[in-house]
Amino acid sequence: MSDLPNPQSYYIFANIPSADRRPVGATVLDGEEVLRAVWDQKRAWTLTYDDRDNGICMIYDTLSGGSLGLKNSVSNDKTIFRVMDPGVEAQRWKLNKIDDDSVTIQLVSPLTVVVFWHVQYAGAEVKAIAATDSERVQTWRFKAVDGPE
Repeated sequence: MSDLPNPQSYYIFANIPSADRRPVGATVLDGEEVLRAVWDQKRAWTLTYDDRDNGICMIYDTLSGGSLGLKNSVSNDKTIFRVMDPGVEAQRWKLNKIDDDSVTIQLVSPLTVVVFWHVQYAGAEVKAIAATDSERVQTWRFKAVDGPE
């Protein structure tokens, strides 16, 4: 899947419709470890791959080095956190190309339920939710930190 984002640093934006087209960036607010999608916010995330051909990747906070993942994969709370514990292996995610500039971000898991990154509204926590027929899977954009505005 060479059409996936290259391994480098990115700002990640949720594709949330808005009248004024303000960007909704994936970020961790000061004093928190929870991933949120917030209007006009951006944070640099480093994308690395275990298996680029299949879109299997890890996403790290460029400044702190913490990885994005679930704190407890068996819990019903599927909130995505910046995990700072160096003893915890980084969560694997799968990027699925949707169109020229959008991907879905899927949890790599041995479970039979397929879950994707989803945010209900700007300012909310980003969660890993099950994909169902009645719910549209949300897409995300990766914008290179050193790219054009």
